[in-house]
Parts: sequence; C-alpha cells; structure tokens
Amino acid sequence: MNMKKKLGFKVLGLVVFSLLLAVNCAEEGTAPDENIPPNTFITNYQIEIGPDSATAYTTDIYWSGNDVDGAIFWYEWSAINATGDSLKWYIDTDGVIDTVNISEWQTTNTLSMSILLDFPNFDTKYIFRVRAMDNDREVDPTPAVDTISIDRIRDFNYAPNTDIVEGPKVESQPNITTSGIHFIVRGMDIDGAVEFIEYMVDTQAEWTQESTDITTSTLTFDITDLTEGPHTISFRSVDNFGKVDPSPYTVSVVVDTTLRPDLTIVSGPIPNAYYYLPAGGTSLDLAAEWSGSAAWYFSSVQYQYAVDDTTTWSDLMDGSTATLMGLSATSHEFYVKAIDLAGNASVYKTDFAVGAFVGDQGVLVMNGIHQGAYGAEFDDFWNGVDFEFDFDFWDAFGGQDYSSIPTLDDAYIGNGILDGSTLSHYSSFVMIMNGYNGDLEVYQAMFPLIMSYLNAGGNVYLGTRYATSNIYGDLETYAHIDSWDQEGVILDPGIVAAVEGLINIDGADLAGSDLPAIPTDPEVTVIFTHPSYPNAAAGIYVEPSATGKFAFISGRPYRYNQAAYGDNVNYIVDNYFGEGAE
Repeated sequence: MNMKKKLGFKVLGLVVFSLLLAVNCAEEGTAPDENIPPNTFITNYQIEIGPDSATAYTTDIYWSGNDVDGAIFWYEWSAINATGDSLKWYIDTDGVIDTVNISEWQTTNTLSMSILLDFPNFDTKYIFRVRAMDNDREVDPTPAVDTISIDRIRDFNYAPNTDIVEGPKVESQPNITTSGIHFIVRGMDIDGAVEFIEYMVDTQAEWTQESTDITTSTLTFDITDLTEGPHTISFRSVDNFGKVDPSPYTVSVVVDTTLRPDLTIVSGPIPNAYYYLPAGGTSLDLAAEWSGSAAWYFSSVQYQYAVDDTTTWSDLMDGSTATLMGLSATSHEFYVKAIDLAGNASVYKTDFAVGAFVGDQGVLVMNGIHQGAYGAEFDDFWNGVDFEFDFDFWDAFGGQDYSSIPTLDDAYIGNGILDGSTLSHYSSFVMIMNGYNGDLEVYQAMFPLIMSYLNAGGNVYLGTRYATSNIYGDLETYAHIDSWDQEGVILDPGIVAAVEGLINIDGADLAGSDLPAIPTDPEVTVIFTHPSYPNAAAGIYVEPSATGKFAFISGRPYRYNQAAYGDNVNYIVDNYFGEGAE
C-alpha cells in the first residue's frame, strides 16, 4: 500500500473525529438566559373638552408593550390623585361607570382605558401607572407612569356666560321692585363648570363672590337693603379654571318701597266657611292653605299665621300650609301674613266657624239645574220625580220660579251658597246637579263644607253629569275612586241596576257622562252599570264605618225617566241613608 495514501487516511480520520467531538460539545452547550421581563409604554392620553357632569371629565389613556422573548399576556393599571388620594371610578368597556378602587391594580387585555377624573381647576393632577405581564406571568418591574394634567393638553379655555333665571332681566326693563330682590342666576360653560358667580351693585369698588351649586352652575340668593330709586346690578360667572365672563349681565331696577305681596286663602279657613266637629269629637283640626306672591316685583315671601289672637303669631315659614289644632265649636278668626325680602307685609283676615253636626231635620234637597236654560226639561223633572221622604228645598240659583212645582215651592228655604249652620240640621243631603250656567261654582264654593259634613256623619247623594268636576280631591279619596274609566261618554239608552232593590233607568240624550273605574275597596258597592262600559261604574254607594254615606249616579238627571230616577233616589235615601219613607 502506498504510505502517503495510508497517511492521508489517518489524517482524514483525525479530522472527522475532531469534528464529531466538536458536534458533541455543541449539543451539550450551556443553559439559556432566564426570562426577560416585558416593557410598557404610555403613548398618549386625551381629556374630553366638556365635562360629563360638573367638573368630571372622561379621560382616555393609551399604552403599548413588548416582550423580546415571549408575548404580552395582559396589562395591569392603576391611578391615584397626585396628592395620594384613592380614586374609585372608571368607565368599563360597556360605557358604564364602575365604582371600584382604581388605586389598586386593575387587570385588562386592552391597550386603553377610560377613566372619569375630576378637574375642578388647572392645578389638579393624577398619576396613572400601567405594567405589562408576559406569558411567563412576569410583570414589568418598572411600570410606565404619566402625570395627567388638564393644563398640559389644554392651552385654551372658553370663557363662561351668565344669565338670570329668576329676577329682573334686561328685556323686562324698567324693573320696578322693592329693596329686597330674589335672584336665581345661571352660569354656562361649554368646557367646564361655573364655580362662582360674582355680583356688583351700582359702582361698588369690588365684586362680591358667591359659590354656585356646581352641579347646576346656578346661584340662588337675595340682594337686600337697596335704597329707594334706580340701581344697576351686574353679574359675571367664573368657571372652574378661573376664567371670568368678559361681558357681565347688567340689569337696571327701580326700587319702590310701597310694594306689598299678593295674598289669598286657598282652602280651610276661607271666608264664611263652616266646619263640623268630627263624629264623636269635641274639637277640630283644620288644614289651612294660602297663596302669596311677590314674584311680580322680583321678591320672595315668608309667612306667619295666627288664630283668634294676633298677639301670638307662628314662626316665619316658607311653606303655605298649616294645621290649625284643637278648634272649638264657635266662631273663629284666621290671620295670615306674607312678608317680602324688604320686610313689607300683607295681612289677610277671614272669619269662619266650627259647629256641631245636629242632623235633626231629615233631608235637604238642592237643585243645580238652571230653569232658564232647561225650561220644559226642568219642569218635567221636578214634577216627575216623586220623592217619598220629607224634605226641605234649597236652590243653587236665585230668582227661579217654583210656582209651577208646588212640592218644591212649599219646601223652599233659600238659595245660593248653603251655609254650614243650616246644613248641620239635616242628616242627609240630596244634590241634583248639572255643571252648567253657575251651579258648579256654587258647588265648588261649598266643597269644604260638603267634605266636613260627610266626615261628621252626614249622608250625601249626588246626581250629575261631568262628575269629574264634582268628585275630585278629598271626595275622590273618600269614594275610593282611583281613576276614571270613561269621560264625556253617552249613556243612552240608560243605565242598569246592579243591586237588588234598585231599578233600571231609561233615558235619551245622556251625553257628557263621566264613569269611574270600578272601585275595589270593600266600602264601595257598584249600584249601576252600563253595557257599553264593562270596566266602569255608572253609580256607586260608599259606606264607611264611622262617617257619612255617599251615593252617586252619573248622567243628566233631567234626561232620565223621571219616575224611575225618583224611585231609585227614594230607595237610596230610605234603605242606604236610613231616612225612612212615608
């Protein structure tokens, strides 16, 4: 064998062996480096120009992250006030405000977050932090941090405007007022909230500053002690970033010290009112309501009241209601005083009485059908109904002639608004009303008396169309009527008796009737229905346990069959009211 060749094989073998050794060494190698933590970056934030409410602005923060040896699994973020205070709200992905403590780390897989931050002024700052977590659950040891400050991105601020909601205005000049003026002033700011409203009277050296209701940007306040004669008053708004309205709202006024508030009694101790002691009681608690106003000369009022003795007045009050306690059965005087911001007062005095319910003279019948308007129908009705009980007769109208109706002529005792002392002697009161040509006004003037009569134990029958004008307020509650099923409907050809003892009543041209929804209270019995309105009652009877009974039939009484109508009233008065028939 050739030695060179043999030597060459040896050398080649050594080279191959060396290469194999090198390969084996590379396969065993050294351990790789440990996991590299991710990095996090805040890229931007955006604060909305206008607040969501008051001084709270939606702020959007954006970030990103990377991981050189893996992938980002999620992010954690938190925020605190620059002073270190905790924050408790952010806006979730559905746009709903969550009230969690965002000073603690919150988890998300998004690259942005909306936070509701309060910026009452330019000095307010917040610190936002975010850190990435990689797929090995390792977090960025140096979270990205940014300070969120509204003045950093907002190099402008729109000035607020000012307007007067209540009080003298530019367009209403000349404004005649008194030395005390009531104002509600509103500031408007499209990119913030109005924190203060300042005002100046005439040429004062400085503006007077008042804090607003920050949620509504309004200020309610009074200017007092103005001298008689002309004045100018200026207002300007200051927003939550310190910007001042450059064009103050200035109004001119003329002070007249002779002005006084309007004042009237609404209910309760109205002039010549009469109230009965409650059944079994020896004194009466009476609700009083009045109405006063000085708004027509841009002031406001407070009230005081007194009963019988004007040396003792109630404390000043803003409300216009009171309960007069423990009134005895005698005549009384009621005084109410309205006092404006300047101390100017109006006093209203009324006389009313409290008496005992006697009920010793049976039934009183009252007519509310106008004879001149209804002529033949009027005569036919009162001649056609045959009331089988003894009664006295009262007319809502004056000057009507009953010579053609002997039964009423003989029983006639008076007309107009019925006085309480007269009614107190009757145990039952039958009212045939119509709601036309003046009877409704008489009825409404008597309404407090009617309610007192019922509560004292007197019984009331009411027959009328447009019943919502008669049955309202306390009487609606007394009758347990929750709603009206029909209003202004036609009841032709009449109504159907729903209880034994009553009879159907035929009729025609029965337009304009109101029907209550069927009451569900056990004190109420439905006594008449109409086939066209199955969910309504055409007549009801109310029997409370301790007070007077109340019955009602809907429809124009004078267009029903008079005989049938009279028979049903007789049955109600006899069997329900217990008056007894002849």
